[in-house]
Amino acid sequence: MPISGRNSTYHPVQFCRATSDIGVTNVLSYQIVRLVSEGKLSLILQDFEPEPTPVHIVHRRQALLPLKLRLFVDFAASRLRKSLDDDLALLS
Repeated sequence: MPISGRNSTYHPVQFCRATSDIGVTNVLSYQIVRLVSEGKLSLILQDFEPEPTPVHIVHRRQALLPLKLRLFVDFAASRLRKSLDDDLALLS
């Protein structure tokens, strides 16, 4: 089946079509965790999913990292790790 038109990783129309049972979408898992957990979307072709992509917190290199920045990075990293782990558990 030929596919035409624009393709985007995130587009609201993709979600509308997929949740209305008139389409299939290819999006990042964190974008659809809620919809899958609510039963509005189903995962298909899971055997063909790519490996998870690492997430990084990036900051400008400095000789001495300010304490506020170090605390924020630690805080954000732990929250992000927990959120991604929770998302993965919901999708498994």
